[in-house]
Amino acid sequence: KKALATGEAAFIHNNEFFSKGKELGKKICDEAINAGADTIVTLSATAKMNLEKSCKENNINALELSEFIFEAITK
Repeated sequence: KKALATGEAAFIHNNEFFSKGKELGKKICDEAINAGADTIVTLSATAKMNLEKSCKENNINALELSEFIFEAITK
Protein backbone atom coordinates (compact mmCIF):
# COMPACT_ATOMS: atom_id res chain seq x y z
CA LYS A 1 0.00 0.00 0.00
CA LYS A 2 2.89 2.38 0.77
CA ALA A 3 5.40 1.02 -1.76
CA LEU A 4 6.14 3.44 -4.55
CA ALA A 5 8.94 1.67 -6.43
CA THR A 6 8.42 1.68 -10.19
CA GLY A 7 11.89 0.66 -11.38
CA GLU A 8 13.71 -2.60 -11.86
CA ALA A 9 13.46 -3.55 -8.18
CA ALA A 10 9.66 -3.51 -8.41
CA PHE A 11 9.35 -5.99 -11.25
CA ILE A 12 10.01 -9.38 -9.63
CA HIS A 13 8.48 -10.26 -6.26
CA ASN A 14 8.10 -13.81 -4.95
CA ASN A 15 9.18 -15.05 -8.39
CA GLU A 16 6.23 -13.32 -10.04
CA PHE A 17 6.38 -10.52 -12.60
CA PHE A 18 5.07 -7.26 -11.13
CA SER A 19 2.72 -5.49 -13.53
CA LYS A 20 1.72 -2.39 -11.57
CA GLY A 21 4.65 -0.11 -12.48
CA LYS A 22 2.57 2.37 -14.47
CA GLU A 23 -0.14 2.41 -11.77
CA LEU A 24 2.49 3.23 -9.16
CA GLY A 25 3.99 5.80 -11.51
CA LYS A 26 0.61 7.55 -11.55
CA LYS A 27 0.51 7.51 -7.73
CA ILE A 28 3.96 9.09 -7.59
CA CYS A 29 2.93 11.77 -10.09
CA ASP A 30 -0.20 12.46 -8.03
CA GLU A 31 1.98 12.92 -4.95
CA ALA A 32 4.26 15.25 -6.93
CA ILE A 33 1.24 17.35 -7.92
CA ASN A 34 0.14 17.57 -4.28
CA ALA A 35 3.67 18.63 -3.29
CA GLY A 36 3.80 21.29 -6.01
CA ALA A 37 6.72 19.60 -7.78
CA ASP A 38 7.47 20.14 -11.45
CA THR A 39 10.21 17.50 -11.78
CA ILE A 40 10.71 13.94 -10.55
CA VAL A 41 14.24 12.50 -10.65
CA THR A 42 14.70 8.73 -10.60
CA LEU A 43 17.71 6.42 -10.59
CA SER A 44 16.30 4.09 -13.21
CA ALA A 45 15.26 4.28 -16.85
CA THR A 46 12.51 1.75 -16.12
CA ALA A 47 11.09 3.92 -13.36
CA LYS A 48 11.19 6.93 -15.68
CA MET A 49 9.29 4.96 -18.31
CA ASN A 50 6.62 4.10 -15.75
CA LEU A 51 6.34 7.73 -14.65
CA GLU A 52 6.34 9.42 -18.06
CA LYS A 53 2.72 9.09 -19.21
CA SER A 54 1.13 10.34 -15.99
CA CYS A 55 3.77 12.98 -15.53
CA LYS A 56 3.44 14.39 -19.05
CA GLU A 57 -0.33 14.55 -18.65
CA ASN A 58 0.23 16.68 -15.55
CA ASN A 59 3.12 18.83 -16.85
CA ILE A 60 5.67 17.17 -14.58
CA ASN A 61 9.10 16.44 -15.99
CA ALA A 62 10.33 12.87 -15.27
CA LEU A 63 14.11 12.54 -15.54
CA GLU A 64 16.59 9.74 -14.97
CA LEU A 65 19.48 10.91 -12.78
CA SER A 66 22.00 11.16 -15.63
CA GLU A 67 19.57 13.38 -17.60
CA PHE A 68 19.09 15.60 -14.57
CA ILE A 69 22.86 16.01 -14.14
CA PHE A 70 23.34 16.66 -17.87
CA GLU A 71 20.68 19.36 -17.83
CA ALA A 72 22.24 20.95 -14.75
CA ILE A 73 25.76 21.13 -16.22
CA THR A 74 24.73 22.27 -19.71
CA LYS A 75 22.53 25.18 -18.69
